[in-house]
Amino acid sequence: MITAAGFAFGHGATEFPMSRVFGCYLSSNGSAACKAAVALGGEQAVYDWNGVNIGNAAGRHRELISDGKLCSANREQHKGFDLARGDWPATAMTADQTVQFSYRATAPHATSYFRFYVTRDGYDPAQPLRWSDLDAAPFCEVSSVTLVNGRYPISCRTPRKSGRHLIYTIWQRSDSPEAFYSCSDVQFGGTPPPAPAWKQIGAITAVEALPAASTVTLRVFDTTGRDLESHVVTLAPGQTAASDWPYALASFVNGRSTLIKAGVLGSNGAISPVKDASRNLIYSQTDGLRTAVDIKKPDTTPPPPPGTVNYVWPAGIGGYKDGTIVRGPDGNIYKCRPAPFTAWCNRSDPQGVTAYAPGTGFAWREAWTFVAAGSPPPLPTAVLVYPSGKESYGPGTVVKGKDGRGYQCRPFPNSGWCGGSELYYGPGTGIAWQDAWIRLD
Repeated sequence: MITAAGFAFGHGATEFPMSRVFGCYLSSNGSAACKAAVALGGEQAVYDWNGVNIGNAAGRHRELISDGKLCSANREQHKGFDLARGDWPATAMTADQTVQFSYRATAPHATSYFRFYVTRDGYDPAQPLRWSDLDAAPFCEVSSVTLVNGRYPISCRTPRKSGRHLIYTIWQRSDSPEAFYSCSDVQFGGTPPPAPAWKQIGAITAVEALPAASTVTLRVFDTTGRDLESHVVTLAPGQTAASDWPYALASFVNGRSTLIKAGVLGSNGAISPVKDASRNLIYSQTDGLRTAVDIKKPDTTPPPPPGTVNYVWPAGIGGYKDGTIVRGPDGNIYKCRPAPFTAWCNRSDPQGVTAYAPGTGFAWREAWTFVAAGSPPPLPTAVLVYPSGKESYGPGTVVKGKDGRGYQCRPFPNSGWCGGSELYYGPGTGIAWQDAWIRLD
């Protein structure tokens, strides 16, 4: 068993080997097993792929989760993923080999451990999964993981198994009793199923050279518009020509993405980036994905004189430098820290905003230095009394909680929980309300 000490952060599900719920989400319920799961538990379960959890687990997993309900963690909404079937899509794996598992995370939290269990020899996928079907000890346990592009890469040595099995993942938070659970069907050894064919879903096309320090972002999202991946490249001198920056972006994507590849598709099935303005096509083996390329040129507007507030955050984000002065969302004045911390001042993706917003992000001190107190912006006026209108809650929605105080729905992706279970996310009262809401008064 592999063990490490430390802490990590997140909400999510196992991406490799692919978990049942996340696989159904990515494939838009394409398999027969996914269709059966949705028919039994409803489609919302797939959209809540990162919420197979128990809020008060505190390590009592076997005590709280009944046999036959391991994949749903006793959640009625996710009961379809407990279906005992032999046709759940399986990830081909090699036994007794060190591989990199991937856990997709959407919200940061301190973590106690990841534990990966595998089913015993003789496991029958046509029978409901019981705790006794799992080996007694995890084959891999890790508690120190670094988030990379919204994922935790976890190095594990696969167990000595053959044939069809299931890997059961438990993710226990250390800042809360909450825990998350995933079921991943796997096939060890033998002849793996043929890889799906590559399908073109987009292209990286340059119509002009770009200035140095431009940022080019390739976004991957599903048919509903939900972002799945975001790959950002800041162009250095030598990467700005119309034939060069598509190559730089494609090379970066191919080194990080688990969903797409970019470049020229060869006869051997390999996809290789090329220095060309129009030949770097985007391919995927997953149905239902779409892509977009966003370009942001550097701001050439001269900054205000030194000693004054340069920007009201987040205006100017992406162009912050060592010493840039901003007024934070709490009204106070902050200064961007020197390199290498300057990069965090410029994080504009949803996870970066949650972490590094000056004065309010959970890790803002890593990016900013407090300069002076300012006048806080006026509090928004609550127009809804919770839980009225729950189905319409989104980023920035302001409500009056049952405790009489004002709350504002957090930015995406945390905003998805604002309309969730009152037990967990009721503003000011739920077990995990701070994941969804910001208290205003």
